[in-house]
Amino acid sequence: MRKLGILLSVYKNRLIIVKPLVKNVLETYGCEVFDNSMNKIGYVVDIIGNVNNPYIIVKPLSTDLMYIVEQGSTLFFARRRTRKK
Repeated sequence: MRKLGILLSVYKNRLIIVKPLVKNVLETYGCEVFDNSMNKIGYVVDIIGNVNNPYIIVKPLSTDLMYIVEQGSTLFFARRRTRKK
């Protein structure tokens, strides 16, 4: 579990915008996102902005989860678990 970034805002009640704290932002793509109490919030669906100042877009699992996390709080990420066949 590593720090993802700081929650900036909720966009159109569907997406969470995060200012990243990690250097390699591309490694977060597709990862699961958690709050401070390790509750699963959603997953990373996109990375926007320029190379020097990117933003991470998180799609929440439900609209209720977006309002549990406060603006300015730190979010964490972990790789998605894949099923072995």
